Amino acid sequence: MRRLLMTALRTLELEDGPQPEIPPGWLRLDMTASGLGLTQLQLLSGSTSTGGLPRVLGHEMVGRVSELGAGVAAPAVGSLVVVDCLFGCGRCDRCLEGSEVVCPDFRMIGYTIDGGYAEQVVVPAANAFVLPEGIRTEEAVMLASAVPSAVRAVRRADIRPGRRVAVIGAGSVGDLIAQVARASGAHVVLADTDASRLRHVSAHAQATIHLSRDDSAAKMREAIGGDLGADVVFEAAGSRDALELAMSLTRPGGTLMAVGLPPGALAFAEKTVREAVVQEITVRGTFAYSRTDFPQVIGLYEQGHLDLAATMADPVRLADVPRVAQEMFERGTSGRRHPVLVR
Repeated sequence: MRRLLMTALRTLELEDGPQPEIPPGWLRLDMTASGLGLTQLQLLSGSTSTGGLPRVLGHEMVGRVSELGAGVAAPAVGSLVVVDCLFGCGRCDRCLEGSEVVCPDFRMIGYTIDGGYAEQVVVPAANAFVLPEGIRTEEAVMLASAVPSAVRAVRRADIRPGRRVAVIGAGSVGDLIAQVARASGAHVVLADTDASRLRHVSAHAQATIHLSRDDSAAKMREAIGGDLGADVVFEAAGSRDALELAMSLTRPGGTLMAVGLPPGALAFAEKTVREAVVQEITVRGTFAYSRTDFPQVIGLYEQGHLDLAATMADPVRLADVPRVAQEMFERGTSGRRHPVLVR
């Protein structure tokens, strides 16, 4: 079985490895595709832990069920599935409420457990969701992580028809949050510092704003409508400046949803915190997704609510991943992910 191993920082090696054994309650997949984006760069650089090396990366997984483990009755062998890479103990209050990501025993395939950069992978059967036949492989990969993260963020923000929403950061997750919020009936304003990026996603919001000058906040307020600001602002850029802007755009009694993962120490300015307290602004975090989000993810895709083209870079083969990853370290991701064609 071919697999791509991370053997040291910024080092990936293609090798032949043993077929993974199937634990009870799990199943084996013949991998079709995985993804290559910012998460893999964070793991390769060491800013996110793999829990030890060597490790097979690839948390975004699409494949066909080839064998069922003990006690597993579904999905059927031959089914094309997308996998939720996150799982907890399955018994604690957090897991039972659909928040496995904050379970004390939370684990992630493709991070601390070998993932999808291999011809075969084993995953919990409960985390495999059947996809419609005929789905484009490249788009199916986006349903494994980016779209579920957007769906969870919108759900946690309680977006309803008529809500005024601002999204700061038009990378893959920010763009998808805008699309999911709009599909939920919200009026959406999407902003970014990259004008070329905004041109690719202009159809995904009622308005797009290029954050380039001191009047950017005023332009966003005008696009949001009214003087009070947005009901919900999603910070999806991962920077202090974006958080400060997000707070300034949130109406009194509104919600700031922190989605980005900024590097280094982070804090609001004293004046910003005071304003948040006085105006009773709620600041919430949202991270990753839950298996409870996947039925909605697949439904949104089947109903035609998702335009995934702007989130995807060119497909690459498994053997090309080391070279392309190095290029991404040098040039950045441009807010896109490469589908990795495993087979």
